[in-house]
Amino acid sequence: MIKLVDTFNGVLISTHRNLENAVKAQRKHISAIKRRHGQGSYLTYGFRYADGKPVDQDDVTQAKMDLDNARW
Repeated sequence: MIKLVDTFNGVLISTHRNLENAVKAQRKHISAIKRRHGQGSYLTYGFRYADGKPVDQDDVTQAKMDLDNARW
């Protein structure tokens, strides 16, 4: 399980079975925040395993690239 965490406010946003779904949820969440509070709004996010260990940033970057490439 992967946890999507708002590190700016220290809030758990959601949990997911895989990293790709967590990245999709992050993108959907920030889109909603920007719609609600303006395009200049931002948050910082973190991805953690169920045991609290952070997900390696290289894995997050790869998941984002995989999702971007899957669209085309």
